[in-house]
Amino acid sequence: MKKRIFSLIMVAALSLSLLAGCGSKGVTLEAATVNMYEAGDTAQLKAEGKGELKWSTSDASVVTVDNAGTIVAVAPGTATVTVTDGKGNSASCTVNCDWAAQVDLSGFFDTLFPDPSNAPAVMNLAEDPAMLDGFYAGLSEIETKQCYVYMPMMTAVPFELALVEVANAADVAAVKDILQARIDTEVANSMNYPMVVENWELNSRIVDNGNYVMMIAYQECDDVVATFTSLFSASRRKLARSGAPPFPIKACGFAGGPGRNL
Repeated sequence: MKKRIFSLIMVAALSLSLLAGCGSKGVTLEAATVNMYEAGDTAQLKAEGKGELKWSTSDASVVTVDNAGTIVAVAPGTATVTVTDGKGNSASCTVNCDWAAQVDLSGFFDTLFPDPSNAPAVMNLAEDPAMLDGFYAGLSEIETKQCYVYMPMMTAVPFELALVEVANAADVAAVKDILQARIDTEVANSMNYPMVVENWELNSRIVDNGNYVMMIAYQECDDVVATFTSLFSASRRKLARSGAPPFPIKACGFAGGPGRNL
């Protein structure tokens, strides 16, 4: 009787050992949460399971994932990436894309012209919806979190800057269309000074990052674009979170100072 009991115990122990060796705990995923801070950022998720691993995302408009577990940030938001093995076991990872609302646009103009005596005299059209729609038709109808549109007080000054953060990523394309319409109008405006037309034609740029869109018409437009882009760099954000001072922003010069009659 004792030998039979001992044999049964040994069989049970062996069975449990075999089950453990087969991975009865299911698929494992090394990361439970991933934070991404810029559109286009990538990360490699690693998982172990039985058979073929299949990856999926709960919201491809926020983050995508390929068959190898590489995720790509698309837009601000939160999504769940799930991996399932050949046995039907699964594990999930929460992906936070949170670069939205991290960039304050209110002081961007001042960073371009830290010396007021070397800055163009401007007005912010966004403070008057009727005036804003007069030059940027439809912009006031779009829900925005931040909107600054700087127009020179003198028409002879070749400068204009628009900074917009939309509340919904789906509105980015509409904002870009409105900004492009503004450029097209000024290029075709026969009442403009020739140098102003040339500025709109050669020195205008539209760029976007996540929910943020900028339009610049200015002789140093590429420097302004670089400065705008630097606001979203991962290294700059890491310094900000650590309390270290941010990167210095290149100051732009305005030939002749504010209101120069060209």
